[in-house]
Amino acid sequence: MKLFLFNIFFPKKLRTLSDEELMLAYKNSENLNYLAELFQRKTPMLASLSLKYLKNKEDAEDATFELFEVIKRDLLKHDVANINAWLFSVTRNHCYKKLNKAKRNPHSLVEDENILNSFMENQIDDDLSDTLIKEGQLQTLEKAITLLKDDQRVCIELFYLKQISYQNIAETTGIELKKVKSHIQNGKRNLKIIMEEQFSSNE
Repeated sequence: MKLFLFNIFFPKKLRTLSDEELMLAYKNSENLNYLAELFQRKTPMLASLSLKYLKNKEDAEDATFELFEVIKRDLLKHDVANINAWLFSVTRNHCYKKLNKAKRNPHSLVEDENILNSFMENQIDDDLSDTLIKEGQLQTLEKAITLLKDDQRVCIELFYLKQISYQNIAETTGIELKKVKSHIQNGKRNLKIIMEEQFSSNE
């Protein structure tokens, strides 16, 4: 597989920096050492996502290789709050372009990627999101939502998937504002538990 291995020549201190520190250092300096270290860390996630979309190992390897240049360019243009969510979106869009160019239909991809993306953008749990992507269990999240208690499920869907504010959820559902916030927090915690149980049962 064509991977960037530049970081074997980097000072060891680069490897002690967090993802966010590497991202900011690259944006501030445009020094490719920082970007290459970050890219190296994220390559397994990018490769797994590319394969999920493209369904072909060679195409996925090419897409992963190409993403370095896309990230190199676009990271300088955008303010990124959640690097994993942003990389997820960049990878998805790049794969869509490749699918369109090959005249394959990207709309056959199930909606669970969009659900996961929404949760990642709201930082439900970066570690859990990484696990979902790496394990190819994107549908697990959608199924887990259906297992929540009714009030939690409704509040989670409205807040994360439809981007409705706490106040509007309270007005729409008749649930007290404090309880809306509680249902969302408890719902997120329960989603993590449900999904971890799903992973354990599949091992």
